[in-house]
Amino acid sequence: NQRAHDERDLVLLAGIPKRERDKLRRAAIQKVDQLWNLRQEKISEIIGARYGEIAYHVAQAYKLDGPILKPQKQLQIPRAKRLLYFDFETSDSVHRSEPPHTYLIGCYDGTRDQFVKFLARGAEDEGRIFSEFLDYVGAPRDVCLYHWTDFEIHQLRRVARCWPLLAGTIDQIIDKCVDLKEAIQSAVYLPVPSFSIKCVAPALGFHWRQKDIGAYQSMVCYWDYLENRDLFAIDRALIYNQDDCMAMWHVDQELQSRLHTS
Repeated sequence: NQRAHDERDLVLLAGIPKRERDKLRRAAIQKVDQLWNLRQEKISEIIGARYGEIAYHVAQAYKLDGPILKPQKQLQIPRAKRLLYFDFETSDSVHRSEPPHTYLIGCYDGTRDQFVKFLARGAEDEGRIFSEFLDYVGAPRDVCLYHWTDFEIHQLRRVARCWPLLAGTIDQIIDKCVDLKEAIQSAVYLPVPSFSIKCVAPALGFHWRQKDIGAYQSMVCYWDYLENRDLFAIDRALIYNQDDCMAMWHVDQELQSRLHTS
């Protein structure tokens, strides 16, 4: 990734398949920088109108080092009295005794500038943390809940099946959820190789506090917490989750500011 970034390789163009990148290379275009001064029509002659438009605008986003609205598009993100940015951490079937479950719910309350967490101790504790999370969310009419990709929605639906007493409230919550990735990707070009939050947030100035931990390492920290009551291990998982939530909030705030959206 670092080498591609340093060399401005065409792989940095989000939304451009390898076949189209190869066409650009055969036309002696090896770097994103070489697209900066080409007209969109020229790029389209090489890779077609659909990908030519994308490549042109993403290259311009790299040139400006910032976001660009797509033609005839506005970034429209639903709002409410309370803005909650939430993220789930899950334990999968690799563990020898614990079945898959959501073990951690992190939520940054953008209205109150407050981060809250709900941590389980094993699969049987999953219902409790979701009940507490739903209580914290409160009246669905007053909130928008932001997540990145549809992973959290799939987990909410699974939890509704596993914990039927929560199903009605979860259905109401799902109706108030907003996939920030989908909303942003549909309206904005960014200087990123993909729309992973790990690519988008750094492109807009956000950085995770821990360099050596991801979703899998966080899960291992949770297992250490379960088996050894390792508070240091779970602290690392909590920091990782909080940063994921804060990254979404940061991206939202930066795009509002830079694109002058309401």
